[in-house]
Amino acid sequence: MKIIRVTVSFLFPLFSFRPATAATPDIREAMPATITLAGAQAPAWVEASIAVTPVGTVNGEVLPEHGAGVAALLALPQTNGNGCVSVGPIIQDRPFTRQRGSFEDLITHSRSVVLARVSGKAYGFWAGIPGQLLQVTPERVFGNRLTRVYYYYFVPVGTFRVGNTTICKTDSRFATPGEIGSDVALFVDQPADRGNMLFVLEPEDIVGINRDGSLRLPATLAQSAGTNIWTRSDLVDKVRNQRHEVTR
Repeated sequence: MKIIRVTVSFLFPLFSFRPATAATPDIREAMPATITLAGAQAPAWVEASIAVTPVGTVNGEVLPEHGAGVAALLALPQTNGNGCVSVGPIIQDRPFTRQRGSFEDLITHSRSVVLARVSGKAYGFWAGIPGQLLQVTPERVFGNRLTRVYYYYFVPVGTFRVGNTTICKTDSRFATPGEIGSDVALFVDQPADRGNMLFVLEPEDIVGINRDGSLRLPATLAQSAGTNIWTRSDLVDKVRNQRHEVTR
Protein backbone atom coordinates (compact mmCIF):
# COMPACT_ATOMS: atom_id res chain seq x y z
CA MET A 1 0.00 0.00 0.00
CA LYS A 2 1.44 3.36 -1.06
CA ILE A 3 1.97 5.87 1.73
CA ILE A 4 1.11 9.46 0.84
CA ARG A 5 2.85 12.29 2.70
CA VAL A 6 1.32 15.73 3.11
CA THR A 7 2.52 18.68 5.14
CA VAL A 8 -0.09 20.08 7.53
CA SER A 9 0.66 22.69 10.17
CA PHE A 10 -1.67 22.18 13.16
CA LEU A 11 0.63 23.33 15.96
CA PHE A 12 -1.71 25.95 17.42
CA PRO A 13 -4.76 26.10 15.14
CA LEU A 14 -8.00 27.85 16.04
CA PHE A 15 -11.28 26.14 15.26
CA SER A 16 -14.94 27.08 15.40
CA PHE A 17 -17.58 24.46 16.12
CA ARG A 18 -21.20 24.48 14.99
CA PRO A 19 -23.29 25.57 17.99
CA ALA A 20 -24.94 22.73 19.90
CA THR A 21 -27.14 22.38 22.92
CA ALA A 22 -25.65 22.03 26.39
CA ALA A 23 -24.54 18.53 27.30
CA THR A 24 -24.42 16.42 30.42
CA PRO A 25 -22.28 13.29 30.94
CA ASP A 26 -25.35 11.11 30.25
CA ILE A 27 -26.40 12.78 26.97
CA ARG A 28 -24.33 12.53 23.82
CA GLU A 29 -23.52 15.87 22.21
CA ALA A 30 -24.31 16.32 18.52
CA MET A 31 -21.22 15.74 16.40
CA PRO A 32 -19.94 18.83 14.59
CA ALA A 33 -20.58 18.85 10.84
CA THR A 34 -17.58 21.11 10.28
CA ILE A 35 -14.56 22.39 12.18
CA THR A 36 -13.00 25.48 10.66
CA LEU A 37 -9.55 26.96 11.11
CA ALA A 38 -9.74 30.65 11.96
CA GLY A 39 -9.13 32.68 8.81
CA ALA A 40 -9.27 29.61 6.56
CA GLN A 41 -11.21 29.47 3.34
CA ALA A 42 -12.64 26.02 4.09
CA PRO A 43 -13.23 23.84 7.14
CA ALA A 44 -10.53 21.41 8.28
CA TRP A 45 -13.14 18.78 9.28
CA VAL A 46 -16.07 18.08 6.96
CA GLU A 47 -18.63 15.39 7.77
CA ALA A 48 -19.29 12.93 4.92
CA SER A 49 -22.94 13.89 4.39
CA ILE A 50 -22.01 17.46 3.42
CA ALA A 51 -18.84 16.58 1.49
CA VAL A 52 -21.00 16.06 -1.59
CA THR A 53 -23.96 18.02 -2.91
CA PRO A 54 -27.50 16.58 -3.25
CA VAL A 55 -26.74 15.78 -6.90
CA GLY A 56 -23.60 13.84 -5.95
CA THR A 57 -20.86 16.28 -6.92
CA VAL A 58 -18.04 17.24 -4.56
CA ASN A 59 -18.95 20.20 -2.35
CA GLY A 60 -16.11 22.59 -3.16
CA GLU A 61 -17.58 25.30 -0.92
CA VAL A 62 -16.67 23.45 2.27
CA LEU A 63 -13.74 21.20 1.31
CA PRO A 64 -10.10 22.37 1.14
CA GLU A 65 -8.70 23.17 -2.32
CA HIS A 66 -12.31 23.41 -3.52
CA GLY A 67 -12.64 19.66 -3.05
CA ALA A 68 -9.96 18.69 -5.59
CA GLY A 69 -8.31 16.14 -3.27
CA VAL A 70 -11.59 14.49 -2.28
CA ALA A 71 -12.73 14.44 -5.91
CA ALA A 72 -9.51 12.64 -6.85
CA LEU A 73 -10.14 10.02 -4.12
CA LEU A 74 -13.72 9.45 -5.22
CA ALA A 75 -12.56 9.02 -8.83
CA LEU A 76 -10.26 6.12 -7.94
CA PRO A 77 -11.39 2.67 -9.10
CA GLN A 78 -13.12 0.41 -6.61
CA THR A 79 -11.10 -2.55 -5.38
CA ASN A 80 -12.35 -5.83 -6.80
CA GLY A 81 -13.97 -7.96 -4.14
CA ASN A 82 -14.88 -5.37 -1.49
CA GLY A 83 -16.65 -2.77 -3.60
CA CYS A 84 -14.91 0.24 -2.11
CA VAL A 85 -12.18 2.74 -2.90
CA SER A 86 -9.15 1.69 -0.83
CA VAL A 87 -7.07 4.50 0.66
CA GLY A 88 -3.90 3.73 2.61
CA PRO A 89 -1.80 5.80 5.06
CA ILE A 90 -1.44 9.53 4.46
CA ILE A 91 1.32 11.02 6.60
CA GLN A 92 0.86 14.48 8.11
CA ASP A 93 4.12 16.27 8.90
CA ARG A 94 3.84 18.31 12.08
CA PRO A 95 6.76 20.31 13.54
CA PHE A 96 7.94 20.04 17.13
CA THR A 97 6.35 16.69 17.93
CA ARG A 98 7.15 15.27 21.36
CA GLN A 99 8.81 11.95 22.14
CA ARG A 100 6.50 8.95 21.70
CA GLY A 101 8.75 5.90 21.44
CA SER A 102 7.57 4.25 24.68
CA PHE A 103 4.96 4.45 27.42
CA GLU A 104 7.60 6.22 29.50
CA ASP A 105 7.89 8.93 26.84
CA LEU A 106 4.13 9.24 26.44
CA ILE A 107 3.47 9.62 30.17
CA THR A 108 6.40 11.98 30.77
CA HIS A 109 5.89 14.28 27.82
CA SER A 110 2.09 14.46 27.68
CA ARG A 111 0.25 17.34 29.29
CA SER A 112 -2.44 14.94 30.50
CA VAL A 113 -3.16 11.22 30.41
CA VAL A 114 -6.89 10.66 29.99
CA LEU A 115 -9.00 7.55 30.48
CA ALA A 116 -12.18 8.25 28.55
CA ARG A 117 -15.27 6.66 27.06
CA VAL A 118 -16.17 7.02 23.38
CA SER A 119 -19.51 8.85 23.34
CA GLY A 120 -19.94 9.62 19.65
CA LYS A 121 -18.37 9.42 16.22
CA ALA A 122 -18.83 10.71 12.70
CA TYR A 123 -17.16 9.90 9.38
CA GLY A 124 -15.75 12.39 6.94
CA PHE A 125 -12.57 14.23 6.00
CA TRP A 126 -9.84 15.99 7.99
CA ALA A 127 -7.78 18.28 5.71
CA GLY A 128 -9.08 16.11 2.87
CA ILE A 129 -8.02 12.84 4.57
CA PRO A 130 -10.82 10.27 5.06
CA GLY A 131 -11.51 8.88 8.51
CA GLN A 132 -13.55 9.38 11.65
CA LEU A 133 -13.97 12.07 14.28
CA LEU A 134 -14.45 10.57 17.74
CA GLN A 135 -16.10 12.24 20.71
CA VAL A 136 -14.95 11.15 24.17
CA THR A 137 -16.06 11.82 27.74
CA PRO A 138 -13.10 11.88 30.18
CA GLU A 139 -13.51 9.63 33.24
CA ARG A 140 -10.06 9.82 34.90
CA VAL A 141 -7.36 12.44 34.26
CA PHE A 142 -3.72 12.38 35.33
CA GLY A 143 -1.57 15.50 35.02
CA ASN A 144 -3.22 18.77 34.00
CA ARG A 145 -6.93 19.16 34.66
CA LEU A 146 -9.50 18.98 31.83
CA THR A 147 -12.64 21.08 32.21
CA ARG A 148 -14.84 20.11 29.26
CA VAL A 149 -17.48 17.39 29.30
CA TYR A 150 -16.57 16.32 25.76
CA TYR A 151 -13.44 16.30 23.62
CA TYR A 152 -12.77 15.30 20.02
CA TYR A 153 -9.96 13.72 18.01
CA PHE A 154 -9.58 12.41 14.46
CA VAL A 155 -8.39 8.95 13.36
CA PRO A 156 -7.67 8.37 9.64
CA VAL A 157 -9.37 4.95 9.63
CA GLY A 158 -12.87 3.84 8.70
CA THR A 159 -15.26 2.51 6.07
CA PHE A 160 -18.06 4.86 5.08
CA ARG A 161 -20.07 6.18 2.15
CA VAL A 162 -19.63 9.54 0.47
CA GLY A 163 -22.44 10.06 -2.00
CA ASN A 164 -22.48 6.88 -4.11
CA THR A 165 -18.92 5.86 -3.20
CA THR A 166 -17.73 3.68 -0.31
CA ILE A 167 -14.29 4.56 1.05
CA CYS A 168 -12.18 2.01 2.93
CA LYS A 169 -9.50 4.02 4.77
CA THR A 170 -6.73 2.05 6.48
CA ASP A 171 -3.65 3.01 8.48
CA SER A 172 -1.85 0.22 10.35
CA ARG A 173 -0.01 2.71 12.58
CA PHE A 174 -3.21 3.26 14.59
CA ALA A 175 -4.90 0.85 16.98
CA THR A 176 -8.41 -0.13 15.89
CA PRO A 177 -10.70 2.79 16.86
CA GLY A 178 -13.21 2.06 19.59
CA GLU A 179 -16.96 1.88 19.11
CA ILE A 180 -19.39 4.08 21.02
CA GLY A 181 -19.40 2.97 24.66
CA SER A 182 -15.85 1.58 24.59
CA ASP A 183 -12.92 2.94 26.60
CA VAL A 184 -9.72 4.57 25.42
CA ALA A 185 -6.54 6.03 26.92
CA LEU A 186 -5.29 9.29 25.38
CA PHE A 187 -1.94 11.00 25.84
CA VAL A 188 -2.71 14.62 25.05
CA ASP A 189 -1.26 18.09 24.91
CA GLN A 190 -3.19 21.35 25.12
CA PRO A 191 -6.35 21.19 22.97
CA ALA A 192 -5.68 22.79 19.60
CA ASP A 193 -8.82 24.90 19.22
CA ARG A 194 -9.99 28.13 20.88
CA GLY A 195 -12.81 26.29 22.62
CA ASN A 196 -10.39 23.77 24.16
CA MET A 197 -12.30 20.80 22.74
CA LEU A 198 -10.16 19.18 20.04
CA PHE A 199 -6.92 17.19 20.39
CA VAL A 200 -4.61 16.64 17.42
CA LEU A 201 -3.14 13.19 18.09
CA GLU A 202 -0.47 10.93 16.61
CA PRO A 203 -0.94 7.11 16.43
CA GLU A 204 1.01 6.51 19.66
CA ASP A 205 -1.25 8.90 21.58
CA ILE A 206 -4.29 6.60 21.33
CA VAL A 207 -4.52 3.26 23.17
CA GLY A 208 -7.76 1.30 22.97
CA ILE A 209 -9.11 -0.59 25.98
CA ASN A 210 -11.07 -3.79 25.36
CA ARG A 211 -13.96 -5.02 27.52
CA ASP A 212 -11.71 -7.53 29.29
CA GLY A 213 -9.24 -4.78 30.21
CA SER A 214 -6.62 -5.73 27.62
CA LEU A 215 -5.13 -2.93 25.52
CA ARG A 216 -5.19 -2.33 21.77
CA LEU A 217 -1.77 -0.81 21.20
CA PRO A 218 -0.66 1.33 18.26
CA ALA A 219 1.93 -0.40 16.09
CA THR A 220 4.94 1.44 17.53
CA LEU A 221 4.18 0.34 21.09
CA ALA A 222 3.01 -3.16 20.15
CA GLN A 223 6.29 -3.82 18.33
CA SER A 224 8.55 -2.32 21.00
CA ALA A 225 10.68 -4.87 22.83
CA GLY A 226 10.44 -2.74 25.98
CA THR A 227 6.65 -2.73 26.19
CA ASN A 228 5.43 -4.53 29.33
CA ILE A 229 2.06 -2.80 29.71
CA TRP A 230 -0.74 -4.93 28.30
CA THR A 231 -3.81 -4.23 30.48
CA ARG A 232 -5.75 -1.26 31.81
CA SER A 233 -4.51 -2.06 35.34
CA ASP A 234 -0.89 -2.10 34.15
CA LEU A 235 -1.38 1.27 32.50
CA VAL A 236 -3.13 2.91 35.47
CA ASP A 237 -0.41 1.70 37.85
CA LYS A 238 2.32 3.03 35.56
CA VAL A 239 0.64 6.42 35.08
CA ARG A 240 -0.25 6.81 38.77
CA ASN A 241 3.40 6.32 39.72
CA GLN A 242 4.41 9.29 37.56
CA ARG A 243 1.44 11.66 37.35
CA HIS A 244 -1.00 13.00 39.93
CA GLU A 245 -4.67 12.17 39.35
CA VAL A 246 -6.91 15.24 39.27
CA THR A 247 -10.61 15.41 40.03
CA ARG A 248 -13.15 16.59 37.48
